[in-house]
Amino acid sequence: MSTLIGAFGMLPFTTSVKMWLDCEGSRIPLAQAGSTFVVPKTSRDMPACEANLVVCVDGKEHSRRVTLVRGMSSNERQAMILSVDDVPF
Repeated sequence: MSTLIGAFGMLPFTTSVKMWLDCEGSRIPLAQAGSTFVVPKTSRDMPACEANLVVCVDGKEHSRRVTLVRGMSSNERQAMILSVDDVPF
């Protein structure tokens, strides 16, 4: 019997991760998301708006309400976001 051993002596595993913005009635697939930015899978133009940032890991969804501060521009890959729930004090 052979056992697959991955990096650092651990068994290999896979994780399914999907990210998107639900904004103005459309779902925008994301290539990357951070605490203050998102990168759409395909470039697009979109005005500033509020949206739900959704990250789905192995079928479990996590979301937070964000503001797409300056919208999205097909000329810029990253779009700035700020959490709606952040309180400065």
